[in-house]
Amino acid sequence: MNIITWTPCNQRAWDQQRGDILSFVRKYGRRRISSEVYRTLMKLSYDELIEDGSSVLLANIQTEDGTRLAGFSIVAAYGKKISLVLIHPLYRGRGIGSKLLARQLDFLGQLTCQVALDNIPCLKMCFHAGLSAKRLIMVRGGRTELLLDDKPSSSNSAANLLQRR
Repeated sequence: MNIITWTPCNQRAWDQQRGDILSFVRKYGRRRISSEVYRTLMKLSYDELIEDGSSVLLANIQTEDGTRLAGFSIVAAYGKKISLVLIHPLYRGRGIGSKLLARQLDFLGQLTCQVALDNIPCLKMCFHAGLSAKRLIMVRGGRTELLLDDKPSSSNSAANLLQRR
């Protein structure tokens, strides 16, 4: 597996890569990617992508047929605008998502993610990458999500998190 940092050279290059990424999301997202996150990805501009706190990582695997996209990670505004990781179903459970997130954290220096509480594989991926639970958040539709970041929670914060539940 080869993880590369992809940086667009212009808006046209981003539009082409974004089209490929959106196609990958539609095909392999299994309805786990919310429509809000999908719309944010659709609207993400070249200018937002080249700002500090933004990064695109692609995980490629060499197969008999050539290089294949195994997964990707996109972060904008240190995860406050978007933090998305998606792995092809054939390559899930191999730690690729955790490696992508850990690489984002190393590159950006800080990272925030929001994950639905019922998305156990994604929560495990975030914890394995070194993120910590910060607080529970109620989102549209009554869903509860967990806010994670790279700063370890103090014992008081963890106790408050449990009490709010």
